[in-house]
Amino acid sequence: MAGTGSVLSRLLEAASADPAAPALIDGARVVGYGELLDAARGVAADIPADAGRLIGIRMGRGWAAVAAMIGVLSTGRAYVPVDPAYPEPRQRYIEADARLGHVVEDGPDGPRVLRLGGDPGHEVPDNAMYVIYTSGSTGAPKGVVVTQDNVTSLLDAATADVRIRPGRRWSIFHSLSFDFSVWEVWGALLSGGCGVLVDRETALDPQLFGELLRDAHVNVLSIVPSAFAGLVRAAAKSGLRLPDLGTVVFGGEAVRLGDVAQWWQAGVAPECAMINMYGITETTVHVTACRLTPDALASATPGRTPIGRPLSNATVRVSRDGGATVCADGEPGEMIVLGAGVSEGYLDRPGLTAERFPVLDGQRAYRSGDWGVRTPDGELCYVGRIDNQVKIRGHRIELGEIEGILEQHDDIAAAACVIHRADGRPERLVAYVVGRAVAPEPRALRGWMATRVPAHLVPTRIVPLEELPMTAHGKVDRAALSERAAEQFEAAA
Repeated sequence: MAGTGSVLSRLLEAASADPAAPALIDGARVVGYGELLDAARGVAADIPADAGRLIGIRMGRGWAAVAAMIGVLSTGRAYVPVDPAYPEPRQRYIEADARLGHVVEDGPDGPRVLRLGGDPGHEVPDNAMYVIYTSGSTGAPKGVVVTQDNVTSLLDAATADVRIRPGRRWSIFHSLSFDFSVWEVWGALLSGGCGVLVDRETALDPQLFGELLRDAHVNVLSIVPSAFAGLVRAAAKSGLRLPDLGTVVFGGEAVRLGDVAQWWQAGVAPECAMINMYGITETTVHVTACRLTPDALASATPGRTPIGRPLSNATVRVSRDGGATVCADGEPGEMIVLGAGVSEGYLDRPGLTAERFPVLDGQRAYRSGDWGVRTPDGELCYVGRIDNQVKIRGHRIELGEIEGILEQHDDIAAAACVIHRADGRPERLVAYVVGRAVAPEPRALRGWMATRVPAHLVPTRIVPLEELPMTAHGKVDRAALSERAAEQFEAAA
């Protein structure tokens, strides 16, 4: 297997140190580096010479899917993850939009390459590594083209901030169609570590997940805050301890500081470093890093999540005019990312790429659509999505601010807000809350909010839930909450 790219050459270097060393743990199966590379060679051999530059991988979380990714890269091509748990129309959309001629899927005897059609597919840069599809406010899902240089730049820059060291055991918790998994898979393998794959059933059960982390001696846990909230509650209830866990990396959405405080109070992993990382698919997973401490939590402003400073491969501008000028300290603006992590743009969408990836001072940049603020000491805080800023009765509000205040209540573990709009009726702010034991009575909670915020920030309705609904990527499913709000208001009409 020739090292045709920087990622593959680094993997071969890590594997050569000890081919028998565990690369992946998948349930009871321990896969060594040598076995993983042998399986990847098998996948590569099955990819026809006339296959296009993009090869789909329609496989669930498992060691064979990782072998398939390596096999695709070893042929000089890029992979496109297609999560088999996605609804069928979503899978077909990705395959058609990426013009995939071939996909790798699970077969009875291991990965197999399936021909979908004769379309040669899109042209992508020679060093393209993967195309991951992401949704957003721009409409249909679009593929983001990320290069091998983007990924190695991320891992090199994060080495100091996250203390990536050889031989660590990393959780692989997220769907391979979610870019957080890029950090998990390649962070483990390129550092000579071992990735512990978390099956879907375990990922959905916080207690089982915690027990896996303990029994597999995981050192590095990467997790979206919504899933972390469930793990915290399960650990606090069961007395779970994770003595081998040295680092928790948050990403994908705003971290809930109350959950971090409860983690410390429960003594789950007392020596564990808690790193909050901010990033976007278009800028290769992570852009900034912030080590959370009790002092940082105590001084945090509600509705503003500390995300620290840019990694050494990135620069972040806070601007209100697309990056031409920089906001003063303390003034909110859009966070615009520059640096080696900025991706190639969107697959076959030149207009959208030009709009979202401007050139600033001769550098390719990305307009994140995220609202942030820089403090006088140079630290960045995440405020929320620009498209999450809404007007109610003439007042502009940020949903994340309201959620942050609700989560300050001692009995609230998590909160998510949506706006309900109906023809001819005033817009209504609806909050869904999860209690730590039992959620407060909604009327009492609205009264508590009224003592802390102006009237227009008090939710019209507060609805207790046992858990917030999650997307396949482990984020809060706001679309499902909006549908629930519509049904509840219609039923009450």
